Amino acid sequence: MKDLIAKCGVNCSRCPSYKNNLVTSRDRQRCSDGWHKYLGFRLSPEKLLCCDGCHIPNEMKPVRYYRSGCRFRKCAERNGAETCAHCSEFPCEDVKRSGTSFTREMVAARLGIRASEIPEEDYLSFIEPYEGMKHLEAIRASLSSGDIVENRRPAPIRAKLADFPEDARVRGEDIASYKHVHRLLQVISSAPAKTFARQHLLKNRKQHMLGFLWLMGCYGEMQNGGSGCLVLDSAKHGTRPQCKWLVIERDNSLHTAVRQGADLLKEHGVDWDYGSRGGGWALRLSFKKKAGGSASLKALKRYALALAKKHGEPEYAGSSRLKGKAYDLFSKADMRVLQKDG
Repeated sequence: MKDLIAKCGVNCSRCPSYKNNLVTSRDRQRCSDGWHKYLGFRLSPEKLLCCDGCHIPNEMKPVRYYRSGCRFRKCAERNGAETCAHCSEFPCEDVKRSGTSFTREMVAARLGIRASEIPEEDYLSFIEPYEGMKHLEAIRASLSSGDIVENRRPAPIRAKLADFPEDARVRGEDIASYKHVHRLLQVISSAPAKTFARQHLLKNRKQHMLGFLWLMGCYGEMQNGGSGCLVLDSAKHGTRPQCKWLVIERDNSLHTAVRQGADLLKEHGVDWDYGSRGGGWALRLSFKKKAGGSASLKALKRYALALAKKHGEPEYAGSSRLKGKAYDLFSKADMRVLQKDG
């Protein structure tokens, strides 16, 4: 069979869940086990889809895993590109990240073995089909300049965001720190992006990014009396409903969304890491110079606490969502709580 390369570079025809490869119950069990072993996630055999692949037109109502539509597929179709390799923006950051998530070397490192220890048959079935960048680079090398289509940069999302209050009741030297926090919240909500695929991702991860910052600001504690790092641990807050979604087991369906949202914050100078503490978990948050440093981190905490004190703590609404007036104002970068009459 001729290789069927998806927009993002995945080799659909070699994927073990492609309709021609998922025929028997043995095929289903093998796919489920292989994905769990090499890719780190599991779908039970009965939940696997006989996927039609990326190239079947939407009007034919194909069976695919992304029911709402793959962002790479939508982006390529928006630009009229056969694959991401045909786009003038190639390789964009999202394609590079997605297309190099599963390589023989990376999978071996996660498993704690040498790459050569992965059987060739397993590599070809459960890893090679998803080495998207390798496939896209091969396609790009075969194209002429006339085959490349221009990326259509998306317009910024119009979000209802509040201006920074000019009469904020804070010390003069703290104004810059609060403005850093205000700009950070605004850029998360407006989702400026070079490609539709990136804008789609930012829009879908907005609540994860905002929720992560809110919870760290509201419940995190400055380490060592204010060394520039907020710490939130399970010993004190592990049972708090608002915080439970922050640390998700790898096989949980929210794992990718939560971690992806937190990782996106790093592009704005917001750094985080997850570690263990006293038999439980601990999340650490810090701001680099780009985000205003430790002074802005403290401003984030004071702002979140001021909102919670005036309007009450938000409730957990499921699927990593928070609801309540304090959080609504936070998500709109509304800092009127800092005003003299706030």
